[in-house]
Amino acid sequence: MKESIIQSQIIDYLLFCESKNKLMFSRLNNIPPVQKLANGKMCFRRLPKGVKHGIPDIMIIKRGSVIFIEVKSDTGRQSEGQKIWEKNCL
Repeated sequence: MKESIIQSQIIDYLLFCESKNKLMFSRLNNIPPVQKLANGKMCFRRLPKGVKHGIPDIMIIKRGSVIFIEVKSDTGRQSEGQKIWEKNCL
């Protein structure tokens, strides 16, 4: 199953939980990975100012605790930026 489908299902569940006032969440990785230029060519995105490489996909806040979720498919692997982010959060 594609990561985008898994993430969509997680977000559907979190939206339900949020509607019951059980938590708050935000999707953090909503910047498209590639961009179409005016000449029709594709290029990799440039992160907006302040956005860090490797930021997890979803942030959940529940009872004062923060939970980060990085969604991966069966074949997905962490990028170097994601490994650094994880290490720095511990």
